[in-house]
Order: sequence, then structure tokens, then C-alpha cells
Amino acid sequence: MPYSKGKRYTKDLKYDIKVRKERSIKKQSKSIDKFLYSFIILFLLYFGYFIFFSEKNIFNLAKKIQYKEDLVKENSKLKEEIESLKKKKIYLKSDITYIEKRAREDLGLTKNGEIIFIVPEEEVKKEVKKQEEGKRWIKRIVEQFKEKEIKN
Repeated sequence: MPYSKGKRYTKDLKYDIKVRKERSIKKQSKSIDKFLYSFIILFLLYFGYFIFFSEKNIFNLAKKIQYKEDLVKENSKLKEEIESLKKKKIYLKSDITYIEKRAREDLGLTKNGEIIFIVPEEEVKKEVKKQEEGKRWIKRIVEQFKEKEIKN
């Protein structure tokens, strides 16, 4: 035996120490892996909460974007209306015939010697109904005439 028992025992101790170090390193790497996995899971949960359930979630963001687009459209319509009203204002200041027309229609004003005829709305409605009934009566006769032609 080339080696004595003592030397062989010390070799075994060195080997045992080396194996234990490797095992402790593996345990540390496993604990680090567990820590990283748990950190990643927590981060994903927080990120998911932030995206879907927080005050600044995706759905609120989409609503705000749509609201902004609606406001921009409304703003452009109001600007167009302002421009048309400015033109109308200039027109009202300069065109006398338009002013006269508006005064006659809106305020009921007249020139000297003019006579205004006011037709009550009820009478107009009655006349319209009579005309419609007359049209209906004529339509019925025309339809009957067409039916007779089809049968013959």
C-alpha cells in the first residue's frame, strides 16, 4: 500500500469538503432561483394590476382617448359655427334687405301701407287634412281601377 491510512483519510476529507461546498453552492443557487422566480411573479402580478385594475388602466385610457377625439371634433364644429356667425354678423350689419326680411319674419314689422294676413294654424292644418283625405280617396279609386284591369 503506497498510502497510509492517514493520507487516505485526509484525501477523503478534502473530497468531502469539496462535495459539501458544491452542495452548498447548489443550494444557494436554488434559493437565488426561488427568489428570482418569486420576484418575477410578484412583478407580473403588480404589472397586471397596474394595467387592468388601477386608476390609470387600459380601459380608462381608451375612454379618455375617445373623449379627447370627441372634444376635438366638437371644438372644430364650434370653430366653424363661430366663423359662420361672424360672417352672418357682417352680413347683418351691411345688407339692409336682409335686415328688413328678418324684421318682417321675426318681429312682424311692416312698411307703411302694407297689410298683413295672419292665417291661424288650425285652419291650415284642417285644409292639409282635407287635401290628404282627397288624395286618399283618389288613391283608393285608382287602386280599384288597377285591380279591375288586372282581373280583366
